[in-house]
Amino acid sequence: MEMNVRDDKKQVEIWLTNAEKNDPQMQVQLRAIYAEYKKKKISGCGLSIR
Repeated sequence: MEMNVRDDKKQVEIWLTNAEKNDPQMQVQLRAIYAEYKKKKISGCGLSIR
């Protein structure tokens, strides 16, 4: 997983491999990350698959 946080644009980019995309533990972790940034009023948490 690669995560890029752009505070100036209030944007978070998350890059996953195909294996990470299908990992149930990773999905739990992503939900926690999404909730964390939603609290910080950062709209849009983009996910991309490598």
